[in-house]
Amino acid sequence: MGARLTVWDGAGVIGGNKVLLEADGRAIFFDFGTAFATMDRYFDEFLQGRVNRGLLDLVELDILPPLDGIYRPDLAPSDGSVAERMRRKPDHRVLEVHAVLASHAHVDHNGAISSLREDIPIHCSPMTAFISKAMQDCGTAYPGDIAYVRPKREDHGLLATDLKATARQRPHVLTATEWTEEAGAFWSRRDGKQRLASVPPRLDASDVAGLRYRAFGVDHSVLGSTAFAIETSVGWIAYTGDLRLHGKYGEITRRFAEALSELRPRVLVTEGTHLGEESALRAQGSLGSEQGVRDRALEVVRAASGFVAADFQPRHVERLLTFRDVARETGRKLAVLVKDAYLLEAMHAIDPAVPTVDADDALVLYVRGKLAATAWERSVLHRLHARRVEAHELRTHPEGYIAALSFYELGELIEIDPPAGGIWIHSTSEAYDEEGRVNWRRLKDWLAHFGVRLVGDFERARAGDPDHLGLHASGHVSGPELAELVDLIRPALVVPVHTEHPEWFRRFEGRREIALPQRGRPIELDA
Repeated sequence: MGARLTVWDGAGVIGGNKVLLEADGRAIFFDFGTAFATMDRYFDEFLQGRVNRGLLDLVELDILPPLDGIYRPDLAPSDGSVAERMRRKPDHRVLEVHAVLASHAHVDHNGAISSLREDIPIHCSPMTAFISKAMQDCGTAYPGDIAYVRPKREDHGLLATDLKATARQRPHVLTATEWTEEAGAFWSRRDGKQRLASVPPRLDASDVAGLRYRAFGVDHSVLGSTAFAIETSVGWIAYTGDLRLHGKYGEITRRFAEALSELRPRVLVTEGTHLGEESALRAQGSLGSEQGVRDRALEVVRAASGFVAADFQPRHVERLLTFRDVARETGRKLAVLVKDAYLLEAMHAIDPAVPTVDADDALVLYVRGKLAATAWERSVLHRLHARRVEAHELRTHPEGYIAALSFYELGELIEIDPPAGGIWIHSTSEAYDEEGRVNWRRLKDWLAHFGVRLVGDFERARAGDPDHLGLHASGHVSGPELAELVDLIRPALVVPVHTEHPEWFRRFEGRREIALPQRGRPIELDA
């Protein structure tokens, strides 16, 4: 009996991974992420998909694969339009999916789970599950219904969330052996009027849909990242998710590679995000360690006498804690947003080593001016009332804080009105597309308007300006690191995903088989 792999998204593009393994009568997805590369071809800020038509726009525009039987029935209008559009696609087929293995809580890897049938089990680390639930609780546009399903109702062919219906938790299988009372309390919590039918997860499972599997922790820019390997009749099939060797926990990635090599995997499906970009990343100092970022940020903040803002990716708690440490060492406090405080509480529930705002003297809650707060926000504001600071405190005592703000919080500069001479530390990745480049120019214009100096300018870093180097460490493996991992793991076949340079892998030809995937075309694996 053979097996096959089909890369539905992630072939020749970065993100959106949906890698289908069919083996021994089972169909299992490695990740089911939001295909931003495809979405960006059709949508922008003012031209959005019509959520009131459910899956229709996503299927028509190939943002979701035409796989009948895997999606939520309540996301298909009763006019039959979704099924009819699927049948038009040349790669349409009917499929029963038995599980999804979610590698980590970045939307390009788990966001499209929201479209899947609610009975499909999600295998992931406890941290991935809790971060995903926190994101959904906070009502972010993505990932939608990834942790629990809010049923839709139909009215004249248009869909809307039925707020009177009980939300239902998706079945989760977690790579953990213990379940604490605190974890259970967060998992079942649902602020607001809509009730949640909570389902405790399975723990420490050794099989996925009857097939033996292994889960391995790896280092990435979000905690809880996991690689997987499934034992099939044709051998072990492994999937890296996203990973790196140069991060704070790079050693766990190396241990994963060593353990996987002992399984003698038939296939390694691996990322290659930064292939072909090593020289540019090295020039701007983005291949260094998190310790290097900490040391450089400490140097910058020690030299600052006034307002300081730190701009880093959402859910990058490792970076948040880096700036927490910098704040403590410079006599400041890191002022985080309500959504950050909620995320820390969620992560603390599963890992007590993650601090919370109420228990860490170097953290405070920055409260933005709003007319109305949602239920989860009111809950956080009530719990952390004694730790609140507002814009006027950052304006009158700028030397006492580091404000954790990003591009989308630039409007807070109007409220804070920082004294001239402040700094904005850009501690995130560079702009990779036209929208990002436009936003980069906007960021610079905002900062110039308020007399805030940008530190961590990737353009000036590439030009060799030392003042802008070393304030970001990439979450992805470099080319030399990836070559080292592949040689250590020694798979028979390598399948590259999550990369715009799959041809890079041809350097392994003669030592390994290489299969460059195409969207929706199966890669057959003979027994």
